[in-house]
Amino acid sequence: MTLTLAIGAVLLLAHVVLGAALYFALEQPLRHWVSPERFFVFATGFSLFFMLVRMVRFSDLENAFETGAQRSRGLVSVFLLLGPAETLIPLLTRSGQLGAGFLVPVLGFAAGTLAVGLLTTAFGRMLCSRPNWLTLGLDWFYRPVAMAPLAAGAALGLLLVFGSRLG
Repeated sequence: MTLTLAIGAVLLLAHVVLGAALYFALEQPLRHWVSPERFFVFATGFSLFFMLVRMVRFSDLENAFETGAQRSRGLVSVFLLLGPAETLIPLLTRSGQLGAGFLVPVLGFAAGTLAVGLLTTAFGRMLCSRPNWLTLGLDWFYRPVAMAPLAAGAALGLLLVFGSRLG
């Protein structure tokens, strides 16, 4: 499991570095095209577009799981589907507009990506070792109580986005 997590950490950091490099390659045009007044529309449209692109790319995920004994190849295949961290582009665009610098957002994004990515990888490996957990988890997910954390998260997100406009 340690080798899997090490490979995962390297690939996740490469994911973040590629996203930051993509931003810096597009920095000049973004400064001219995206004004602070139009930032929300840009960030929402940009994120939705790449979410749709990712959904199409993830249709290849089934092929990655057919690697059998070549687990490291399967792990690399999954992370290659990630591509660059395009979510960093709106984040760094806004950071540049506010004059807040780029180091803290990139490091924060990298820390979050590593935490979530490595926990997901470790949990996925445990789940593969205990296949009955998957059926128990799916059983729980389809219960009405499973919607409570999702609804709470959505409510919190909406409050954070629109809260200043409500009060």
